[in-house]
Amino acid sequence: MTKFGANYQADRASFMADGLAIGATLASHAIKARGPNGATLTIDTARVGPPLATRLLVVVSGTHGVEGPAGSAVQRYLLSELLPHLPMRDGDAVLLIHALNPYGYAWHRRQNEDNVDLNRNFHDFSNALPRRSDYAQLEALVNPATLTPPRDFLRALGRLSQQHGRA
Repeated sequence: MTKFGANYQADRASFMADGLAIGATLASHAIKARGPNGATLTIDTARVGPPLATRLLVVVSGTHGVEGPAGSAVQRYLLSELLPHLPMRDGDAVLLIHALNPYGYAWHRRQNEDNVDLNRNFHDFSNALPRRSDYAQLEALVNPATLTPPRDFLRALGRLSQQHGRA
């Protein structure tokens, strides 16, 4: 039996139901962005084990939204098939974080609602943000308000590359 669901909302509902079925402590953290048809998007957690555990295994899925279905399937398998039968020592707990990037998951994007790749875009916010005066031309191309056919994108990218060089 496969654990792959139909979409973010279906996988989320299954994750929560599987967690509830084994008595996991569940929590949901809504984000501001909305999903298809205005759906609420949340980062959900399921925790198994004592609240004051001395050892905690954290399993995260959906950091890159497009990878969410695979991670969700693994987490739902853990909840329904493995964790109920896993002998845990005193002080052990497991925390599953479902869909760390619910926006990317729901919209089939690697990035979140701010076009940030959560696994690659790191910045020390105690310092000033870097400025790139030449980014404006590229930003409109790689983050368009509306999608264009791939050939138009490639032509525009070629023009920028000719003007400014590949770097």
